[in-house]
Amino acid sequence: MSVATAGDVNGDGYDDLVVGALASEGGKGKVYVYYGSVDGLSESVGWTATGEYGTDEFGISVATAGYVNGDGYADLVVGAPHYWNPDKGKVYVYYGSASGMGSNNRPPDWTAVGEDTGELFGYSVATAGNVNGDDYDDLIVGDPGYNSYQGKVYVYRGTASGLEDSPVWDQHGQLTGDQYGWSWRRRGFERRWARRGRRRCPRL
Repeated sequence: MSVATAGDVNGDGYDDLVVGALASEGGKGKVYVYYGSVDGLSESVGWTATGEYGTDEFGISVATAGYVNGDGYADLVVGAPHYWNPDKGKVYVYYGSASGMGSNNRPPDWTAVGEDTGELFGYSVATAGNVNGDDYDDLIVGDPGYNSYQGKVYVYRGTASGLEDSPVWDQHGQLTGDQYGWSWRRRGFERRWARRGRRRCPRL
């Protein structure tokens, strides 16, 4: 249900691909990363991760998180909106490195869980770009089930040590049923990312 660029998670100058499979493993969900190269995308899976519980739908949303810790390796974000308590939701971020995403099913570097049951936290995830100009990319998470589907979005700030635990900004929909935060796209991020170069994330 979700495919996206992973950015250049191993810093080799070639962008990589992430694919989500929300119904895999009996509904736990699974994501697959394919590394880019001079010959294009590898036909072999470079990295995988699986959800924690049987109805998580881990991988319903996947995206590059940008460079949340500014180390020059793109990071990966995965949403699991039905995590644990039905529809509570959880988001996972995996930091890139010289070896890419590392070993299969390794622990995530950062997680966040929805506020309450029925919220679908993580149904949409994306880089927010560098919203405060500090050279660390920030993360946006959509929660369309918040408060009887009024919906809410959260922004988490990137730092030298990675994403902060608590959101630095949030907004909710105006009316019940708005499903605010169902989808999100950061316009202009691709152009800014290209200016930075695919391998490094220097101070502008």
